[in-house]
Amino acid sequence: MSIKILVENRHTAFVENRYKETMTNQIRKIREMSGKTQAEAAAVLDITTENYNRLETGKTQLTLSKIEKLAEFFHRQPAELIASHGNVRTVRVRQHVQAGEWAESLLWHEDDCYDVIVPNDPEFQNVMLYGAETRGPSMNKRYAEGSAVFTPA
Repeated sequence: MSIKILVENRHTAFVENRYKETMTNQIRKIREMSGKTQAEAAAVLDITTENYNRLETGKTQLTLSKIEKLAEFFHRQPAELIASHGNVRTVRVRQHVQAGEWAESLLWHEDDCYDVIVPNDPEFQNVMLYGAETRGPSMNKRYAEGSAVFTPA
């Protein structure tokens, strides 16, 4: 059993539908607590207020660069925009997995590894998660090349 990714290609965020509501509610809550308007947040992201509203309602995907810009604007850590404090965890991506054809997967050099923040799903709360980055085209087109996927170790 694997959980869906939170990062694609290290630059764009993808959130499984069951986490999307939590994330969008968290962003709205933080914005309101900060006393900021949707128009002000939209200006920071260089998008229209209408497009920002689509981010807060989960109708548009939120990129990592936008998460980082909003976190800086709200004076918060990026993880706080994803879920409430204590409701996220970090998983280390240490190697790749090949899609479409068999290929040996070796652990990367530590300098190439990276951390991904994922929701702390109660189903996996007491389980060590293992992260790998996909390479090659996915047969079911579910995961773009470079997506990080996680599975219980």
